[in-house]
Amino acid sequence: MTFLNPLVLFGLAAAAIPLILHLLNLRKLRTIEFSTLTFLKELQRTSIRRLKLRQIILLILRTALVVFIVLAFARPTLRGSLLGSMGTHARTSVVVIFDDSFSMAASDQKGELFNQAKESALQLIDLLKEGDEAAILRISELPSLTMDEPTHDFDALRKLIAESSVSCASGSIETAVRIAAKLMSKTQNANKELYIASDLQKTLFPQLGVQRAEKGVEELFSPQTRVFVINVGSETAHNTTVDSVAVVSRILEVNRPVSVAARVRNYGDTPLKDYVASLYLDGVRVAQRNLDLDAWGSGTVEFTAIPKRSGFLSGHVAIESDALEQDNRRFFTVYMPERINVLLASPSETDVHFLWLALAASAGDSGTNLFRTQRITPAQLPIADLKNTDVVICANVPTFSPADAERLKAFVELGGGLLMFPGDAMDAANYNSTIMPALGIPGFEGRSGTAGEGQSALSFERIDTEHPLFVGMFEPSKRDRATIESPQVFVAMKRQAGKQGRTIISLSDQTPFLAEYSLASGTVMIFSSAPVRSWTDFPLKGIFAPLIHRTVVYAAAQERRTPAGLVGENVSVKISRGAAAGLRGGGLVYKLRSPDGAEELLQPEYQTTPVRTSLLFSKLRLGLPGVYEIREAEKPIEPIAVNIAPQESDLRKAAADEAVQFLRGFGIASSQINMTSVDGELGRVVLQSRLGVELWKFCVAIALVLALAEMAVARDSRKKQTELSSEATGR
Repeated sequence: MTFLNPLVLFGLAAAAIPLILHLLNLRKLRTIEFSTLTFLKELQRTSIRRLKLRQIILLILRTALVVFIVLAFARPTLRGSLLGSMGTHARTSVVVIFDDSFSMAASDQKGELFNQAKESALQLIDLLKEGDEAAILRISELPSLTMDEPTHDFDALRKLIAESSVSCASGSIETAVRIAAKLMSKTQNANKELYIASDLQKTLFPQLGVQRAEKGVEELFSPQTRVFVINVGSETAHNTTVDSVAVVSRILEVNRPVSVAARVRNYGDTPLKDYVASLYLDGVRVAQRNLDLDAWGSGTVEFTAIPKRSGFLSGHVAIESDALEQDNRRFFTVYMPERINVLLASPSETDVHFLWLALAASAGDSGTNLFRTQRITPAQLPIADLKNTDVVICANVPTFSPADAERLKAFVELGGGLLMFPGDAMDAANYNSTIMPALGIPGFEGRSGTAGEGQSALSFERIDTEHPLFVGMFEPSKRDRATIESPQVFVAMKRQAGKQGRTIISLSDQTPFLAEYSLASGTVMIFSSAPVRSWTDFPLKGIFAPLIHRTVVYAAAQERRTPAGLVGENVSVKISRGAAAGLRGGGLVYKLRSPDGAEELLQPEYQTTPVRTSLLFSKLRLGLPGVYEIREAEKPIEPIAVNIAPQESDLRKAAADEAVQFLRGFGIASSQINMTSVDGELGRVVLQSRLGVELWKFCVAIALVLALAEMAVARDSRKKQTELSSEATGR
């Protein structure tokens, strides 16, 4: 047995008071005989013995009463293997899994959950004694370890806890438990304790039954390990979040409308009416919309904005303030092209005359043409500079060599756009054996029709108005019935789109007029008719110039898909083409600028192919939400939109049995698990588990029984004394 308040045991000296009083009552007095009292000697000796016995019983009861009252305040504790304790002097190894994810920034009536968790962690450190050791695992830092092994420097742990702040990175409780098991396996102390201080979000324990059924029970902890789950927060706070944001428009140009869609989710049981969401570009609010959200529901809101400059734009969607501020914004980036470099490959200018005119007619409001166009012959294609080209247009190219096919394939895979038009000079058999297989596209099946007007012609049968090429061209209410003035197609190359292709415009013979294929990071667009008058009157139609314009912009946009990631993840960024093309010799300084303005130097890897020179920035760990910038000689060359993990916004708590089931999957028995909270009882629960079972409640109960027994015996004793006195007087 041990005592949690041993100094109170000095109070046992008070147990001597009843004995002293009893002895004083038994002091010897000088006897004087009176003749009138001689009859007292005749009292029955048995009655006197009973009276003395009751006095002894009272003495014992009163002494025991004082002893048990003192013991109750001294808090005696039994220890031993049956009670799950190793004793007060056994050294203890402690690992604290500290949830510092941003959901801990919510508050309840006791204040911010994160501050409550910090106070609990500090309280646990205060319970450690000399010879104990401890480690703190902040889940936002995992899977990297906060420390290699537990430490005896408790002041350093207190400083670590005090300096901790809410992180926007998400962590894994499962990863933390596994690391804790590794740390404990290295310790030799008899006592081993694992603490999990968390708000116990339900999303921390996903699909427990399925996972455990697949993995089975793992024996990671010894049977002597005690686990304390500290439930921080008494109730679930209502929260609303911007769950996702995406740039809907795929045709991006300065001074042209751009659509941005955001999904807003309501994690609460109260519906929200006319909830305000706003769109910001470069820090300026450019649009605002209202939406209604059902309880525990979500809604999508779409904004329209007009970018006023080219280059990379940073933006975010923001909502009203609520329980958590960290998830009220979601960031994105978008690239508005200043120039699109187009390479036209054709045997003669006639083959691309209308294409050239369509691209030349695309001057913006500033009078500057969006496209920088260059024409080459098919013979120049093997040596053409594809490194600084965004889109290649092949029109009536007679044949492709295997080397040409592989070069164009590499160009597309690295983000380039390829447009292909047939023509009279093309060798369909060569196409089917070189360029088409290289791109993974079904070959041509033959040729239909005869060149020249007046012949039977094909027409447009169906238009995929949902394709990005046509977004914004038709009113939403009329999109299903939208039609384009169909050209006459006198000659067409027959083929099928195949499983990997998307037919954008089909002809009346059910073959595709325009089909799209994705290849790695790039796009291939194939037309079935040549842009010349002998094949079709399409170049004379009003839709021709805008369709060619949008097709080239769309194909070029695949190259500029800006990278994105989640806070705490390792993100790799590959920058190719343009500025990276002439950097083989190095010598330039690259930096990563974070949203708070901090900068760090970067060392890229250089990757060179026949069609690209690329910079690879590997495993960038991004710890803040917002827009990061990779800068070359102080010039931004690539933005990275970084956001928080959406699941952190769901503040619903897991049930106690879910947490227990999760821990049992690691070989921890239910008897080893203690569910507790951050109230003042935490220290008592820990000490009771560490030292044994406290008996103060039993001491109080025994003291009450002794007090009642003393009252009964004392009353009976006084009654007997009165009877003896009456009897003696009567005689």
